[in-house]
Amino acid sequence: MTRVAVVVEQPAFRAGLESMLRESGFELAPEEEAEVIISDTLERAAEFDNVAVVLIGDAALLGEALEAGVRGVIPGNSTTDELAAVVQAAAAGLVAFPAANAAALFDARPASAMSPADAGVLSPRELEVLQMMAEGLANKEIAWRMGISEHTVKFHVASILNRLDAGSRTQAVSMGLRRGLIML
Repeated sequence: MTRVAVVVEQPAFRAGLESMLRESGFELAPEEEAEVIISDTLERAAEFDNVAVVLIGDAALLGEALEAGVRGVIPGNSTTDELAAVVQAAAAGLVAFPAANAAALFDARPASAMSPADAGVLSPRELEVLQMMAEGLANKEIAWRMGISEHTVKFHVASILNRLDAGSRTQAVSMGLRRGLIML
């Protein structure tokens, strides 16, 4: 049974969360014995080391909370099942937040991620070739899949290497992955 401590300022809100946790089969514990701590402020959440923290807050805090090591972010109006799922995930070492808040996470992505200028670096056809390169396909296999000549594939590969300023196919794939141009 996962031991959970609720560290929130408002007594009524704390009592409601504790009731939801008991209903879900969690054991309430003091802060120093808890495996998961639920907090309502990011500042307070940062005080806890070596314990999974779930933050009750909104999507605006998501990026900052994850950078601070918080394992879960959930709105205050969440259901018992949603709260239980986030606490279980945090206890298991996972990071959890509502899918509706995913946009906030991607809006807070680091500068090393794809910038709007990167989106137009490669043509759609070159992106398709780069994706197949990432899958480990040789020029002949790419040509067969795309229904084009091997010479045309070589042209696309050379163009990709040039546009990404890459010295090899491996480096081009690596750069494409880091910039978010392709996915594995």
